[in-house]
Amino acid sequence: MLCRAESSGLRWMIGGFLFCPCHLPLTLGVLSATLAGTAAGALVRRHFVIVSVAISLVWVLATWRGLWLLRSRHQAGTTCVRS
Repeated sequence: MLCRAESSGLRWMIGGFLFCPCHLPLTLGVLSATLAGTAAGALVRRHFVIVSVAISLVWVLATWRGLWLLRSRHQAGTTCVRS
């Protein structure tokens, strides 16, 4: 059974995995194809370095937040209680 902090931490980790820099070429391709013909698509296409840095930053922050939530629960020594 997962506690609230654990499940929230796992959600952050999984969300961060979607923005992992090793998937950056795929992420940029999907963004470009999805946003094609829009102003946002033109922004992604013209400023791909800035978008790449932003995606990597999202990955770092999501991974940090997920790890922080998982560690905070374990350091507190709390146990899950069924309601």
